[in-house]
Amino acid sequence: MVDDNQNLLTLMARVLEERGFHVVQATDGDTGRELLENEGYDLLLADIYMPGMSGLELLEHAHVLNEDMRVILMSSASFNEVRQAAARLGASAFLPKPFSPAELVSAVDRVFREGVTPRAASHHPD
Repeated sequence: MVDDNQNLLTLMARVLEERGFHVVQATDGDTGRELLENEGYDLLLADIYMPGMSGLELLEHAHVLNEDMRVILMSSASFNEVRQAAARLGASAFLPKPFSPAELVSAVDRVFREGVTPRAASHHPD
């Protein structure tokens, strides 16, 4: 989980840990990138706008490391260009800020229930 807002990170981690998830936190994209390179993760939650590496850049890097990694991007910017960029780069979901703990859990559950990222799904045409 990567966001430059430590209070939000703490809240999101608590919500997800209460549901049995192991959560690792980073407050900037560069640290998030280092964690992704050194550990295996099932899901990346990242803010789009952060100092240093953006969430969009982190998404691209995550998919270079593991093209099937699920990624939820978050942002308080709700304009369509942000959502379209996230989808185009293979985000599994977009979570507009502010969001409730229930919305966070719902997004995470939905991404795991679907089982694949849009990029991975594109390899299996229906």
